[in-house]
Amino acid sequence: MADIDWNAEFAELAADRLEAEKATALTMQRRNSIEREHHERGRKLSEHERLRQAAIRLCRKAGVKGMGQDSFTEHTKNQLLNVIREAEAVISRTERG
Repeated sequence: MADIDWNAEFAELAADRLEAEKATALTMQRRNSIEREHHERGRKLSEHERLRQAAIRLCRKAGVKGMGQDSFTEHTKNQLLNVIREAEAVISRTERG
């Protein structure tokens, strides 16, 4: 029987384990960055949806006709904020006057 160099075998196993741990760490890092990106994207979408719903509600309150649930879907955040400000201004003018 051939003599087995246990030191070399253990060194090879340790190197394989280190390589596997590095691969696992890279996979976890990528997973965390993907989860963070999805979370941020989800928050942005919900903020946009919240602004869109507020714009629809305020425009209806200001007396704008024909506001459907799909209104303002193509508007950016700044455009939605402008619509909200304009609707609030109309509402405040009608309440005062």
